[in-house]
Amino acid sequence: MLPFIFALGWKVGGLGTILQVGYASVATLHRWLARLCFLITTLHVISYMIVFDKEGTMHVQMYVLSPPSGRRPGADLELALDQARPREH
Repeated sequence: MLPFIFALGWKVGGLGTILQVGYASVATLHRWLARLCFLITTLHVISYMIVFDKEGTMHVQMYVLSPPSGRRPGADLELALDQARPREH
């Protein structure tokens, strides 16, 4: 959806030029597609936050990204990823 939003937003050489219609006629479509994209993204994030909160995984990820003990953020995540990699023998 984002490529169409960008293509509709270009004044010169965009989708309006290819379709031989003026910028004003595609600007309205550009604005509404951008609003729709924002709404869908917001609903997606909120719904996943609810799911992660119910599963308890949001708190785990928040701890991994910003540990309270003063360690460098992401250090636990790097350690977990390093331990999950297959070892060469």
